[in-house]
Amino acid sequence: EEEEFFRAMSLRALEITAMLGARWAVIHPVMDVTADINDVDAHVRCNQQMFAREAELAARLGVGLAFENMFDGDQRRFGSTAEDLIAIQDFFHSDHIGVCWDVGHANFGKHPQYESMTLLGKRIRVLHLHDNYGTRDDHSMPYFGTIDWDEIMRALRDIGYEGTFNYEVAATHLPMALREDHARYLVDAAKLLLGR
Repeated sequence: EEEEFFRAMSLRALEITAMLGARWAVIHPVMDVTADINDVDAHVRCNQQMFAREAELAARLGVGLAFENMFDGDQRRFGSTAEDLIAIQDFFHSDHIGVCWDVGHANFGKHPQYESMTLLGKRIRVLHLHDNYGTRDDHSMPYFGTIDWDEIMRALRDIGYEGTFNYEVAATHLPMALREDHARYLVDAAKLLLGR
């Protein structure tokens, strides 16, 4: 019952993305719940049907759609691997379709970061950078979990990544008195990482 509202908000978000001059909007891939998890074609078709309007509008506005790798815990979920994202992008046959690599989701799902990122290569247009211990999608600051940040930076260097260095860290419950120090740490961590 919320699908039409979701679609309207997705289209509006793309319009706002274009107004702000951003080059990419991130979108979560969906699964065909009636299909076997290994039926990649069915899941890809489901994404094409679900996001055809968004892809058309994005291309018209000059904005890209970056499909984000989702997290899967104990159970495989379509959209969590580099191969899934490649299948979606190849199906759309558009320069306006790319990939958002979420390092926290990959760590939570125990997906190999370096191998996945180098397989995706120039398809990666957006990053979601945050840390966790591989047990929950914590959205912690870099080095507050088990992600191998040297591996992440080596992958980005090896693929010639030129996009935005984008954090996706949680600070919702952080007291205002600590937010400046939190932000300073994130800036310092970015400088350290980018220096590698």
